[in-house]
Amino acid sequence: LQIVGDFSCRNGFLQRGDIDSGSAVLFRVEDSCVVAAVAINAPSEVGFVKRLVEARSRVDHAQLSDSTVK
Repeated sequence: LQIVGDFSCRNGFLQRGDIDSGSAVLFRVEDSCVVAAVAINAPSEVGFVKRLVEARSRVDHAQLSDSTVK
């Protein structure tokens, strides 16, 4: 489990991957910007996740949720 960012926003999470399969990332998005994330058994996603949060990257919700999109 790795956590990055600010979880004080009130929006829900976007999920990338499948928690039931044991590997997923949950993103907090505020005004289309990634502000926080929790990576669960997803070490290959952590660098990507950290960069999105640090840059407050604007994202498309559908693409962010799709684990086939890199």
